[in-house]
Parts: sequence; structure tokens; C-alpha cells
Amino acid sequence: MLSKTQPLSAQQISAADFLKNLVVLLRAKNLSKLDLRSDGNKHKFHSVLVENYEINIARTPVYAYPTKWYRVFCWGKWKFEPGKYERYELNISENIHNKRQVDYCDEYHDGTPLGNVIIQAGTMASNDGYYLTRNISLNYDSDNYEELYIKQNAHLFAAARELYNVLDAEYERRRRDYRLYILPELKDENAHVGMRRRLMESLQRKL
Repeated sequence: MLSKTQPLSAQQISAADFLKNLVVLLRAKNLSKLDLRSDGNKHKFHSVLVENYEINIARTPVYAYPTKWYRVFCWGKWKFEPGKYERYELNISENIHNKRQVDYCDEYHDGTPLGNVIIQAGTMASNDGYYLTRNISLNYDSDNYEELYIKQNAHLFAAARELYNVLDAEYERRRRDYRLYILPELKDENAHVGMRRRLMESLQRKL
């Protein structure tokens, strides 16, 4: 695995600087109009679409061995512990459509490039675990397996965690803004007419 003390290549420094600058930009902006999709519970997946640029980040636990003997016998387990067993998976791309790749991948044959890769890597807080998987996700380069699932990529960790936290905070803010509407019962045709009228009034206010 990549050691924290190993000198960084020019490519690694460039990727780390880009990610830091991305975080600085997002932290300084109002994200309320951002096209943000989120999924998950304790560990979430956040996806941002800006024109034809897609920013995906997910937080995951890692597969770890409690002791060296567990490693010998391959008795590991999934663990999450901030600063130790903590992992982020980044997939940032320039897409061929102004849509998320998952929304247009069915239009193309398998193997068709869906966009250009900007960053595609996993990054972990420590080298005490790895991500156990046998599946390569949408538009992931199978030659990039070690970068995604094995290497620590410590140079990306702090900025990736901050990116996740920025998007997670926006997700939580939006969740607090959800409104609960007490809907009337649709007992007769007059109730249906009233519902249609309310829809038209809402559209007129918004458009």
C-alpha cells in the first residue's frame, strides 16, 4: 500500500491540489441550487451534476483484520472508525451529456466511453484495511483496481473527507427544509377539481 511518507508524484500532487481547490470553492458558495442527489444512511453517497461535470463521493467502512492471526486465517470484518477504518471513494468525470452517467448509460453499448475521468480513486485514513469487492462499478476502469480499492492514497484523504462533509451538510440542510403537507381527502369530484386548481396555481407562481 502507499505509505504516507512516500514522495508524491507530480500527478498525485496535481490531483490533491485540484481536490483541495474544489473543496475551497464549494465551501465558499451557497449550494442550495446545486443539483445534488444523495443516498444511504450512516454512510452516504453524494452526487453533484454541474452542466456535464459529475462529482461523486461515497463514504464506506473498510475490510480489516483485528489481529495478525485473523489476517493469516482471512477472518476479517467490515469496520468503520474515524481516522483509522474510514474510506472515501471518488469518481469525478467530464460527461458526454449534461446528465449523470447512470442516467444515459443504457443508451450505449458496453465498453463505450461515457466521459473523461478527472479523478477515480479510493482514499483511506490508514493502511490497516482495504475495500473488499469483486465488482467494478459503472464506467470504472478495471485497470484502476488498486487505486480504487487497495491503495491508501493518503494525499487525497483530508480533502475527500472535507468534500463529503460539505455535501453531507447541504444534504442535511435540505432535509431540515422538507415541508409536510396535510393533504385533503379526495371524497368527490369537487375535491379533485380543487387539487387540479392548486397545481395550476403553484405552476403559475413558479414559472
